[in-house]
Amino acid sequence: MHPKSLQRMARRGEIRGRQLGKLWRFRASALVRYVPVDAAS
Repeated sequence: MHPKSLQRMARRGEIRGRQLGKLWRFRASALVRYVPVDAAS
């Protein structure tokens, strides 16, 4: 997933994230449902 997509989702409240200055931070547990199963290896 593209980082800009995650930022847009966080702004819309679809995924929990926090903006620290220009950087966005996300918990790994919040991202798990967006990672394709075959991308884990």
